Amino acid sequence: MIRERYPEIDPDTLNYLAKETAGMAGNEIFRATEEYLREGKIKRKPLFKFRNPETGEYEEFEFNPFQLTRTIERFGFRGRIIKPHFPRAKGIPRRAVAKIVTMLYPLSLPVLPEFTILAQKVASCKELKL
Repeated sequence: MIRERYPEIDPDTLNYLAKETAGMAGNEIFRATEEYLREGKIKRKPLFKFRNPETGEYEEFEFNPFQLTRTIERFGFRGRIIKPHFPRAKGIPRRAVAKIVTMLYPLSLPVLPEFTILAQKVASCKELKL
């Protein structure tokens, strides 16, 4: 995006600007580039480095099941992570993977593509002190 709008910028400066504007989107990138060309530095830094520069969308953020369970409990629920099961694990490789994942649970939980949390309400909103 910077190269298209500012084709005269040398490669070293372009690399620097690409790194410094990572996490910015659209006109933010151009304002930061113009600021750098004028003042030799960029004052405003992005809060999050991983963002689509054209649309401004943030990348998908993976949930930590243990942290999510603790968050749910703050809102008056009792949370419990359900141990994974593999009802359709057919064939030797799939059964072996299912067995290993089950044996290593809960250590295997962060690498699983999905998880289940069972939440039971234990307090009303009035009882909570948030």
